[in-house]
Amino acid sequence: MPKYKVKSPLHHDGKAYSIGQTVELDADTAAGMPDVVESISDKQAKQEAEQREKLKAELKAEQEAEAAAAKAAAEKKS
Repeated sequence: MPKYKVKSPLHHDGKAYSIGQTVELDADTAAGMPDVVESISDKQAKQEAEQREKLKAELKAEQEAEAAAAKAAAEKKS
């Protein structure tokens, strides 16, 4: 099934999609929502998924570093 980039908040098949996410739709369904979704290639979808994973990993590392710094500060006060 083709992949589409969400241009406007979408609720489809019981799932909510935010702007920028990708969703798989049949062409007829997507054709009925030209202001909501736009077609993307599989390559673009893969690149976007990789970028999301990279950002998630960076956020996790940042949160872990902040937690470690807070723990170190708390131990230093003790």
